[in-house]
Amino acid sequence: MSNKSIFFIGVFGVSLFANGVLCQSSIQFTDLVMGDSLKTTGRLLQNHSYGLYAIEYPQAKIDTIFVAVHGYESEGYEWVYALRKMASSGNQTYYFRNNWNQCPSIITSELKSHLQQLILDNTNIKHIIIFGHSYGGVIVGGLIDDDFPISLEIHSLAAPLA
Repeated sequence: MSNKSIFFIGVFGVSLFANGVLCQSSIQFTDLVMGDSLKTTGRLLQNHSYGLYAIEYPQAKIDTIFVAVHGYESEGYEWVYALRKMASSGNQTYYFRNNWNQCPSIITSELKSHLQQLILDNTNIKHIIIFGHSYGGVIVGGLIDDDFPISLEIHSLAAPLA
């Protein structure tokens, strides 16, 4: 059985509501621009096809990785600051672009497949810290009962308990 930590934050409120190849391309850290370009940066994130994208950061460690999962109708800009903070921590960071019009169990299955492939391709990964916001929180919450050969820490932020 895998070690898992589960955090549900802000479960009250409105319930907001892909078969991409693993890391079809990457997103450059330097493209994650704040300030006046924040909305443009968000569109850059959301214009990618569905799948898991590495945030390219020099000499990122891969023993512990971060994964960010957006919610329903995300414009992407909501994740720019968080992705910059995660990547600049020195740990490899990923952004999971999903089709929010699909049933959460389908999206969770796609995310699980991407994570399993990532673990197979990178045997140095020992721990994954995954963040899901809103509908993304429902998606990552669907991983709770799944077994992974590494430890998985799940943070479901402002998401309903589904």
